[in-house]
Amino acid sequence: MSLTDEILFFLSNNPGNYRRLRSRLAGHYEGTFGKTRFEKKVHINEQSLRTLLSRLKKRGYVKNNKGLWFITTKGIKKFKARSSFLDYRRYSKPKQSNLAEKIIISFDIPECLKTRRTWLRKALLSLGFIMLQRSVWLGPSPLPEEFIKDLKVKGISDYLKFFAVKESDIV
Repeated sequence: MSLTDEILFFLSNNPGNYRRLRSRLAGHYEGTFGKTRFEKKVHINEQSLRTLLSRLKKRGYVKNNKGLWFITTKGIKKFKARSSFLDYRRYSKPKQSNLAEKIIISFDIPECLKTRRTWLRKALLSLGFIMLQRSVWLGPSPLPEEFIKDLKVKGISDYLKFFAVKESDIV
């Protein structure tokens, strides 16, 4: 999760003053992001935080009212859109009828779709895949239908190639 996501996450759950936000981003904390629980150690200096808040304010994602920071409607939409790409834990590992069947997924997702590529890697890990290379993964077959649907919804299905292999084919 990026620092922008963390600030939007914090302000969406508990708007507050700058001191409270700064203390939250200067230490260790736990939380939930969508359906994902996380623990994070963050240390950001004050100037970086002020610069980031200023940029978020210029983009219309947050507003400052007498020292209190709030997330705007536009910020909530941005936060929900970004969090949907990070929500990957809902996929269950497929029930395998034949343990000898595997699938190789290869992808080449452009840099402009970096968040979707990150989502894909985390989703593949949750499905029990192992990474052969950064963009080549081996895992159980068949894939859940909801996963295939989400690939299409997120607009990355065209960047993926699927190869069916048998255990005996793998060296």
